[in-house]
Amino acid sequence: LQGTHDAATPLDSARYHYDHQISAPQKYFIQANGFGHGVLTSLFVSHRSQTDCQERFFQMVLARKPIETLHDLGHDCTP
Repeated sequence: LQGTHDAATPLDSARYHYDHQISAPQKYFIQANGFGHGVLTSLFVSHRSQTDCQERFFQMVLARKPIETLHDLGHDCTP
């Protein structure tokens, strides 16, 4: 799970690391457009009163639906 605006871990570096994890039997690279470092932390902290946002996030991940921005979770999950 990699934010595209992550200054600590640039997208290219994260993708390189992911691509070279050859021993993992199953893996997924989720690019979170518009997010910085700590995608899950920012979602949980920013929307602490909106626990529905976190639940929708994990439902989309498990269903393999694309998540590009917080808007994909619904208008009430945007900053």
